[in-house]
Amino acid sequence: MSVMQTSTYQEELYKIRTRVLVIVGRPWNEISEDEKALLNKILGSVKLTLAKVNVVTLPSFSPQDLSAYGASRMIAFGATLKSSSKLYENITTDQVQVIVAEDFHVLDDAKKKSLWIALKQMFAI
Repeated sequence: MSVMQTSTYQEELYKIRTRVLVIVGRPWNEISEDEKALLNKILGSVKLTLAKVNVVTLPSFSPQDLSAYGASRMIAFGATLKSSSKLYENITTDQVQVIVAEDFHVLDDAKKKSLWIALKQMFAI
């Protein structure tokens, strides 16, 4: 008598999807401690931490490039979105919400305020 083995679990059950992906335009080791603290503060404003997001370094990106991460939201600092030049706006492309901001060292109070408005929209705060 031959017994056919079937799989109880499908591979997708084990995929861990990141809901938020942070894209930085320069290598992580070039980001100062003050800039990392600013990123933590920005993430904290929407109840996130660096431990709850994935961080990738890419100077230019599209949601398709990063589809393997399964993120529903992407926040970019100093990286450009290939399909749009809009900054500090919550835009949806390929069913992914994306906010593109300038690099950390360029963020002044006015730009931080614009970023906050976009983040509030993205996270429905």
